[in-house]
Amino acid sequence: NNHTPGNSWVIVDKRVLLAEVNGILFAPKTSKQYHDISSNTGIITQSALTRCFPNYDSEMLSQFLCYMKLSMEITSDMLVYTNLQQKHSENSNMIQETLLFIPALIHNIPRPHGMSGTIQFGWCLQCSNQCSNPHQFFLPHFIHVLLLHLAYQYALPKTANNPHNRRCMIWTNGIIWSDVYGVQTLVEIVDNSQCVLLLMSCLEGLEHNMIKLRWEVIKDILSHQKETCPRLELQEFIIDPSQLDYPIDKPSSLTLYNIEHIASCVVHKLPVVTPYMNEGKLGIELSKLLRFERINPDTLSVFAGRNPETLTTEYDPVKN
Repeated sequence: NNHTPGNSWVIVDKRVLLAEVNGILFAPKTSKQYHDISSNTGIITQSALTRCFPNYDSEMLSQFLCYMKLSMEITSDMLVYTNLQQKHSENSNMIQETLLFIPALIHNIPRPHGMSGTIQFGWCLQCSNQCSNPHQFFLPHFIHVLLLHLAYQYALPKTANNPHNRRCMIWTNGIIWSDVYGVQTLVEIVDNSQCVLLLMSCLEGLEHNMIKLRWEVIKDILSHQKETCPRLELQEFIIDPSQLDYPIDKPSSLTLYNIEHIASCVVHKLPVVTPYMNEGKLGIELSKLLRFERINPDTLSVFAGRNPETLTTEYDPVKN
């Protein structure tokens, strides 16, 4: 217990407790153990935990869920600054209680119909179909941790003094938010949980804000992937700007440009990169693929601080 160390608990075997939590809290509706406690929004109260687990201390369970990164304690402000408030706007008793946000319990909240303005940038992190296990996918734990992090790091107000500077919408496998810097960002898990999709748009003249933010978001996505599912064999791609039309359910069906190939072109100072799985298609100039950004190996946002020389493979941009 980080808030009150004196009220901490020692869990002898967290796997046993986690199995019981999964069997009750995340049970399918067809299961006898199913409890309808989240009102389809992923938000539950501490008293709801007590009803589900009468033999356990609800504060201990709450801290355990947060420690396992399955949930996060929230304030009633989150109900105001997200799309989740509509379900609870008349429930004053809930707002007075300790609230937990658990993305795995979100149901029946549809994805957005689209993004504001023209989508200007698309990036994806795709499970490789060329590895020894072609049936890889991102684990639900990764999805939940990522949504929680993005909501609190980027989408919700940082201070009470400026509560209206950010708004977001959350659904089962994605999040979209806008900020006062003129940037709208969408992150969604698509293609049967085999791909993380990042789409961004911005107001004219504020492209530098979008570039700065995509550096940070890409870095965070990669960091959480390495922490949560490090054994996945993945590939990074930039989506052809002419094919950025939401929704995108299967990015692999679009024209993609491999980050490793882009890094090779940057290292070799070549102006054009060819599409991944090139079928005789013409390439695209880097300056048009990464518009509004100077092609500098030290500052290119899609590298997210990584040295492009460490990203290159045996790919030879001259021969390919």
